[in-house]
Amino acid sequence: MPELREEGICTFIQGTVRILNLPELSNTGQYRWDYLYLGADLDR
Repeated sequence: MPELREEGICTFIQGTVRILNLPELSNTGQYRWDYLYLGADLDR
């Protein structure tokens, strides 16, 4: 994804991804830290 490189969020070098700005990557991907929370009764 060239946009991530252009915005300084990630680099891709020789098959390796390096995340330079994790908060901005989360914003770009619209990721929420709690979206996988299943609750105590399901999280076993």
